[in-house]
Amino acid sequence: MRKIRTGIIGFGQISRILHAPMVASHPDFELAGIVQRHGNACQEAYPQATHYTDHLEMLKDESIELVVVASPNHLHYSMAKEALEHGKHVLVEKPFVLHKAEGEELIRLADAVEREIFIFQNRRLDGDFLTVKDLIAKNTLGEIQRFVSTWNLDRPVLPLEQQSRPWKEAELEGNDLLYDLGPHLLDQALQIFGLPLHVEGRLEKERPGTKVADSFAIRMDYDSLVVELEASRAAKEQTPRFHVTGAEGVYEKYGFEVQEAQLSAGMSTEEEDYGVEPEESWGIVRFRDGREEKVPTLPGNYRHFYDNVADVLLFEEQPLVQPAEALLHLELIERLEEAHGPEGK
Repeated sequence: MRKIRTGIIGFGQISRILHAPMVASHPDFELAGIVQRHGNACQEAYPQATHYTDHLEMLKDESIELVVVASPNHLHYSMAKEALEHGKHVLVEKPFVLHKAEGEELIRLADAVEREIFIFQNRRLDGDFLTVKDLIAKNTLGEIQRFVSTWNLDRPVLPLEQQSRPWKEAELEGNDLLYDLGPHLLDQALQIFGLPLHVEGRLEKERPGTKVADSFAIRMDYDSLVVELEASRAAKEQTPRFHVTGAEGVYEKYGFEVQEAQLSAGMSTEEEDYGVEPEESWGIVRFRDGREEKVPTLPGNYRHFYDNVADVLLFEEQPLVQPAEALLHLELIERLEEAHGPEGK
């Protein structure tokens, strides 16, 4: 069976710990090229792949079928468009693009050139999210009344010379936290509950010296349910990652999903303990009748996203994430941006 020759644009943290190892180790893919503008860390890590400093040079390689766009957010649209115009399938990191109109244009272009667009909503494969989704599907908590999803970090603004990824703090369009974590939290909520009746929210700059909106809160109203999505880079106190209230009980889960930490430590997705969370990190259901029950966190595996990409390209299966779903995230994000201004308050 042929392998899908793949090129990666960008060799930042997400490519180093996730995309490059996934492509290089997956039996259905071949890591053919990596674009790294500065330095040669990609060449040292993956000598079998051609090192490019210009993504347009890599796009000239007609043998490359799939291009992973893992560049800064404001470059997603232009680089994905150029890849499609060169006849490549594209896998785009979130956010898909910065504006719904750009996403619609890329979808039309992909249809015209008969190529696929994959949006890397890997948080659908988080173990804690899969656990919450399973509890709700099984009606363990009864009718859901309130769903709170929080992603709080303590990330002070460092002097420029101490920043490992200075572009993350730069005053660039699409660089605020709403575009960074918003697509993940929105995608997870929409996966469970569908489109809300009403959406409102706030964007703020909380950290001293920040140039980007580093905090957001979104409220989505349904018939008998409220969904609250919150994230901050200025959080000092630990808060539950998920707090789900139902008619029969409440589920509360602290701590972040384990896969990113495992990948950062060099763990392979094929190792037995990959994606497995220790018991002390499991969430708890507190039932209305006074019972408490620890809930084992289901194992997640981001490799399944690449399994799906291979199934689509080799066997014409359906993508795990439809591009039209990413347009819904952008529509909601644009509504919030318009209400608060692109800089937040």
